[in-house]
Amino acid sequence: MTRYAELSIKSICDAIEGAMDDLVTSGDLVVVQNFDELSEGMNDENVLQIYPESGGPVSGDSETHKFTLGTDPVIIEDATIHLDYYARQRSHLGEDMAQLVTGLDVIRAKIKSECTVCSIFGIDVKNFQWDWNRFVITYAECDYVGVRFTLKVRIF
Repeated sequence: MTRYAELSIKSICDAIEGAMDDLVTSGDLVVVQNFDELSEGMNDENVLQIYPESGGPVSGDSETHKFTLGTDPVIIEDATIHLDYYARQRSHLGEDMAQLVTGLDVIRAKIKSECTVCSIFGIDVKNFQWDWNRFVITYAECDYVGVRFTLKVRIF
C-alpha cells in the first residue's frame, strides 16, 4: 500500500487506472485513459477517463488541519478525482441508456469492491466518498451519453 508521505495526485490516479484496467481485461470497458493519456478526439465508446479536478487543505486553523505522523507534521488535504464514463455516442435514447446503465453498474461494483474503511484502490486514505451523475457531453464535436463519478478523497 502507498503510505501517507508518498501520496501524490498522480499516485491516486495511477492506482485508480490500475484497478479499472481489470474492466478492460474483462471486456466491460474498451479503454481506460489516465489524465496523461487524454486526447482531443474520441475513437471508442465504453471509455473511462480519469483526471484530477480540485483539492486543497482541509479548512481550519493550523492546529486542526495538521497532525503528526511519526516526527513530521502532515497536512490533511481533500482531493477530487473525476472518472468520466463515455457509454456511447448519442443516437437512440433506449439503446444509449441501456449501455449507460450496464456500464454504470459495472463501474459502481468495481469502485465498491476496491473500497474499504481506510483504503481506496490500495491507497491509505483518511476518508473518502463518491457519487455519480449522468451527463450528455460534447466531446470532439460529438454528443456522448455518460456518467461522471466524483471521488472525494481525504489524504494525509
